[in-house]
Amino acid sequence: MKPFAAILIAAFFQVVNAGTLFVFDSPNLIVLKSEGKVFGYYGFIHQILPFSCQFFFMQNGAESASEIGIDSFSLDAGKYGYENRNKDYDISGKIFIKNSDWIIQTTDSPPGCGGAVGSFLKGPEDSHPTSYTEVEEVPAIAIRTVIRKTFLFDKKGNVFSRRRGYFTSGDVVAVIEQSDIYSYVRFSHPATGKITTVWVNRKDLENPFPTH
Repeated sequence: MKPFAAILIAAFFQVVNAGTLFVFDSPNLIVLKSEGKVFGYYGFIHQILPFSCQFFFMQNGAESASEIGIDSFSLDAGKYGYENRNKDYDISGKIFIKNSDWIIQTTDSPPGCGGAVGSFLKGPEDSHPTSYTEVEEVPAIAIRTVIRKTFLFDKKGNVFSRRRGYFTSGDVVAVIEQSDIYSYVRFSHPATGKITTVWVNRKDLENPFPTH
């Protein structure tokens, strides 16, 4: 058997895709629909200036063919559960959908947002609102927050081999499938937009949304 750092084996592999991940022309937007509700995250970090815009949102009621009511919220560093969110940043809003174009409008700017890092105050009736075009739908399970440094793994058969790199606490991923020990995730870097799909330890992920 090779060293622990090189190879791990997970038995009882299972695949569960309970929802749909919507992939957009902007890598900064993550949206998942599960059990009839929409959940999402927007994350953008400026590569040069000390600006960032990061918030979660979730459907707060019934939806029509073109409009979804949402509640948005933000988590402070080191606090990854919904119950630990900063309630000062609870903001309502709406998602407007026309064909494949989505517009997210909030009643106030989420913390850090505005200008080059993301503006969400304009709706479809305003001049030049920010829109996001859906380009793909992928079976998926959930959106999760990384709660500690977690190493990356490749999978061949039922063998998981550690590769170079890691995610850090606060990173947000979409879970595509999972085994008893690992989750296969899609990560979009909030500064570079680079997409990484890889396996990580399930214990290093936490649900940022309400569980009830």
